[in-house]
Amino acid sequence: MGFDTSATKSIFFIASVIVAVVLSGVFTGVTYKLSSDIDTRGSMLSSVLKSDIEIINDPENVPYNATTNELIIYVKNTGKNILPTSDLTIIIDGLVVSQGNFSIEILGGYTSWGPGVVIKITITESLSAGDHKIKVVLNNGVYDEMYFRI
Repeated sequence: MGFDTSATKSIFFIASVIVAVVLSGVFTGVTYKLSSDIDTRGSMLSSVLKSDIEIINDPENVPYNATTNELIIYVKNTGKNILPTSDLTIIIDGLVVSQGNFSIEILGGYTSWGPGVVIKITITESLSAGDHKIKVVLNNGVYDEMYFRI
C-alpha cells in the first residue's frame, strides 16, 4: 500500500509540474505579445503627438485659376517630426482628390518636409464659385482643414 500511494503522488506531482510548465509558457507568450502591442501603440501615439500641420493660406484669398482649375494650398509642418509628403490625402468638400490630381513641392530649397518647412500643393480640381472646405490628412491621421471662398 505504501508503494501505490507513493507512485500515485509521484504521478500527480509530475503531472502538476508539466501543467505548470505549459501554463507558464502560455503566459510568457501572452505577456510578450501584450508588451509588444503596447510598444507599437506607444510609438504610434508618439508619432501622432509629434506631428502637426497647418494650412497657412488666407481663406479669403486662395489662389485658384478657373481656366486651368488649379488650386494652390500652402501647408506648414508645425510639428517636431520630418513628415512624408508621399502619403498625403487631400479632401475637398468631402471628396478625396486622387493622387494624380495634385502635386507637391517642398519650398525653401529643402529636400524633406521638416519642422517649419512649407509645402505647396497644386490641386487640379474644378470648383464652382462659393464656399468650400479643404482637409489635408497625414498618413498617421493628423490633419488640418480650412474653409475658403472662391
